[in-house]
Amino acid sequence: MVQVSIYFDTSSSMSSSIEDETRWEVAEKVWQRVQHRFANIPTKITTICSRRKSKVLGQLRSRTEEELAEIHIPEPHGMTFLWKFLVMEAKHLVKESDDWIFFLISDGLDNQSKGKFRGEQGIRPCIEEIEAMGIDAEFHIIGLGLSSQAEDIFQQLSGATGGYFENISSKDDIEDTIEHFNHALEDVFSPSSRAKKRLLRQREYLRQRKEGQLDLTLVNRTAIDPPEEGYLYGKVRVYRTNPERTQDWQRDLLTIQGHHSVEQIDEGNFWYQFQSYEDETDTSLQNSWSIDSEAFSQKSVFSPAPKRGIRRMFSKSP
Repeated sequence: MVQVSIYFDTSSSMSSSIEDETRWEVAEKVWQRVQHRFANIPTKITTICSRRKSKVLGQLRSRTEEELAEIHIPEPHGMTFLWKFLVMEAKHLVKESDDWIFFLISDGLDNQSKGKFRGEQGIRPCIEEIEAMGIDAEFHIIGLGLSSQAEDIFQQLSGATGGYFENISSKDDIEDTIEHFNHALEDVFSPSSRAKKRLLRQREYLRQRKEGQLDLTLVNRTAIDPPEEGYLYGKVRVYRTNPERTQDWQRDLLTIQGHHSVEQIDEGNFWYQFQSYEDETDTSLQNSWSIDSEAFSQKSVFSPAPKRGIRRMFSKSP
């Protein structure tokens, strides 16, 4: 089961403002609005500030929504010890699990790690060392007033690992960011749904990735590479491009459109009726019909039509 490690940047720069609110206040507002996504899931909650000054706000364990609501982000102080700190954290976290979501709220890059971990360049050795431990880390990051350089680095980190990233640069961004983040995590603890969303985010990152930016994490690269056979249509892979049977064509087309629970329920001499759901809510039942033109042209007498009639190729139930 995936576990979560949450990090709040509490360095002094969090006292700076986004319009009439400090970044710290915005971070607290975001946290209060997204924390329910982590209820009843093993989480560890920690601050990121100066070296040896980070504070554990909550040890690794499951918490109710009420317990999460009692955790608040401390007032800003100190500097930002980030990349090396994440590696140090990973050495402890891997003892509990190799599947982790890292959720970070931050307003800037590392300015305290030493050597290869310092500053902008520290992201690559950080990811490489975490990866070498066998951890499958997925970074979800909310930036607060990030510089263009920091925004690029955090976007690489989330993209390469299949996570979500957004930078709040004005008060107008706050509500949209909260909404988008909640959507990104609404089914993150459903293994199949999480894998699909993560795969799509990584593909989008690869599509926009520039030379020299982070490659995908090795743990996930095999999931990104599609099999050679078949053709990919959005989220769906199709293995036949010209089905001989009309009902197979209809089933494939509904699947490509994103329908699920596709089932043939009736047929005549030249027509086929299917039922399917347009999305995963199970409240969007649709009936659809297809006509085999060759069989239709050969019939001198029409066969009985389906009870509700052929209205058009794809039609919602009345």
